[in-house]
Amino acid sequence: MIPVEPSDEEKQKAEDTMRLLIGEIEVPVTWENNASVEELKELSPVTIQMSMYGGFEQVGSIG
Repeated sequence: MIPVEPSDEEKQKAEDTMRLLIGEIEVPVTWENNASVEELKELSPVTIQMSMYGGFEQVGSIG
């Protein structure tokens, strides 16, 4: 089998993808278009351990 180089579109899609796992369940995420997201992408890959806050929010330190 000959390896195939990903297209520019596939590379961009990979850069714009975030994996969000809650336990073992993967939840789809869509990036917003803003400066905070661009900074977060610079840290990628990053793992953030989250905990419940107020019974309905998740909070965690990026570092």
